[in-house]
Amino acid sequence: MFTKSFVSVYFLPDKILLLQLSANKKKVLKHGQIVLPEGLIKNYKIQDPASLSKILSSAWSKLHLK
Repeated sequence: MFTKSFVSVYFLPDKILLLQLSANKKKVLKHGQIVLPEGLIKNYKIQDPASLSKILSSAWSKLHLK
């Protein structure tokens, strides 16, 4: 059986939602929300991938996700 937790990333035009579940997917371990700068995602397309990468990287370290 898998012993690693599961991380879900949900993109919206103005924010990103993060959720980490336990290995058995029955318990929420960590959750967070990142408000994105306006215009980063337009018409469901990422306008600046480098900026989004930096934002996700900092969120990953703040929430201590692996």
